[in-house]
Amino acid sequence: MILRAMLVAALTVAGCSSAPSSPDAGEADAGRMVTATKWVYSTAGIDCSPAVGPGGVVYVGSHNGALLALDANGTKRWDYTTQNWVDAPPALAADGAIYFGSLDQSLRALHSDGTLAWSFATGSVVATTPAVAADGTIYFGSGDKSLYALNPDGTEKWAFATGVEVLSSPAMGTDGTIYFGSN
Repeated sequence: MILRAMLVAALTVAGCSSAPSSPDAGEADAGRMVTATKWVYSTAGIDCSPAVGPGGVVYVGSHNGALLALDANGTKRWDYTTQNWVDAPPALAADGAIYFGSLDQSLRALHSDGTLAWSFATGSVVATTPAVAADGTIYFGSGDKSLYALNPDGTEKWAFATGVEVLSSPAMGTDGTIYFGSN
């Protein structure tokens, strides 16, 4: 059995400040008109939202273990393959770095051209979107019951043992507080 999913680019919508309820091209929705589907890209299953970077580059993970980078026109720019699903959106840093986890128990940093900058192994799945602080610290959770803080070069700053899996993405408060959920 082949699992297929489609990533559909944002719809061009005339006279609308919110997305229409139907993706059918040409269908009216409460006075708004969907004028076109920009593009469709087929890949293995997708369970996470995409992230959109500078120039409209779309980054999305898939069940085939790849993080894909697609140009604004839907053309594949590159993919980076891990050993298991990429199950959460990547974090895009101001310096162009792309941080993402995989069910293969690692968090990775890629350069904007899709080449590996570094990889950090944990003891279990990394199914969360990292949070990146203004100083470049990367925060993320793992199924190994820890919340991690890494330096921008991928070295461990600290790890906080929670006693339970951390499968939610951390959020940062304006005062620097890290908020996260755990099972």
